[in-house]
Formats: sequence, C-alpha cells, structure tokens
Amino acid sequence: MNTSIPLIILSHGSRHPHADREVEALANRMCSPDRPVRAAYLDFSPRTLHVAAEEVGSAVVVPLLFTSAFHVTDDVPAVVTEASRKTGTRLHLAAPLGTGEDIAQLVASRIPHGAENAVVYYVGSRRAHANETVERLADRVAELTGIPAYAHRATGKDPLPDLDRAHVVPLFVTHGLLLDKLQLPAGWTMSAPLSVALADIVAARYEEVAA
Repeated sequence: MNTSIPLIILSHGSRHPHADREVEALANRMCSPDRPVRAAYLDFSPRTLHVAAEEVGSAVVVPLLFTSAFHVTDDVPAVVTEASRKTGTRLHLAAPLGTGEDIAQLVASRIPHGAENAVVYYVGSRRAHANETVERLADRVAELTGIPAYAHRATGKDPLPDLDRAHVVPLFVTHGLLLDKLQLPAGWTMSAPLSVALADIVAARYEEVAA
C-alpha cells in the first residue's frame, strides 16, 4: 500500500446537530489531492461505512474511538468486514485513536496555563479495562502538566470531583448529547471537543497501515 490510498474516518455518530459537521471538518482538514478522505458513521446517520466504501476502490478505515470497548473490539471489525464483503471494496482497518502518548500530549495541550486541576471527561464503558485506560491517561496528563488530573465518566453515577476550580477536556471528537448535559460548577472551564485537532493523530494511524 501507499499513502495515496483513500482514508475513511469512521465516527460513532451522534444525534447532536453539530456532530456530523465536525467530523466532516476533520475529513476536510485531512483531505489532499493525493489522499481522498471520506467520513462515515456507525450510527445516527445515513452515511454508513457501506455508503463510503462504495465511493472508493480500497481504503484505510480509522475508527474515531478512544477506548477498547465494544465498538472497537466487536462492532467496528464486524462493520468493516460486512461493508467490504457487500461492496467488494478492500477495507484495511487501522488502530483507533486510543489513549496513548499522542492523545495524552493533545489533552495536556488543551489545559490552559494556570489551571489548578484537570478533568478528562469521557463517555465510559461497561468494560472496566476500557475505563482504566482513561484513568491511566489522566495520570499521564498529570505528569505532563504538573497539576492533578482526574478521569470522569459521562455515563457514570459519581459526581464530579469536589474541586473549587478545574478545567475539563472532553475526550470527545465532536459535540454530543452527553457533553451537553454536563453542568460545570462555578469556577470551572471547559475546552471544545477535539475535532480537527485530531488530524495529525488520525494521519499517524492511517500511515501505520498505508505506508
């Protein structure tokens, strides 16, 4: 393979009215004459992976997902296999975004100078190991920034950490309904979703397969 093969960025999808637009913005940021980029969605959109696959002869698929929960381990491989079988398109599945060093560096960069605490706000999973990876991510963010950092699950029942001031970095590609429901305490601030800031990381996942 080579880096002229098309890229499909595969988002979970959301009912939020801004979500698809933000995924498309990421696709547009990464598109070049040598590397066509398509956006596709697992749910909540008619633009499925099947639809995107019909537009290309082959492609690398990068899932816009952070933890090794159900979607990464079960759903995405099955969807890729099925879309490839039905369309005849050769789809090569790349690693997801994950929670490794490049994501930790990006999250740390979103925390403003002078912040006293940081909170990594993420969707959460029924799989304990998936949540533990975000807790380790928060630990690494603390090392990088020199301030306490906490992981907080949007789908959990625990209250936000009892802190006078904190900056929240959403581990979200786009805006979403779970993000909208977050009520920040007085004195807290929050970054925008990661969206186009993920371009270099998505490119790295793509190049691992396409090179």
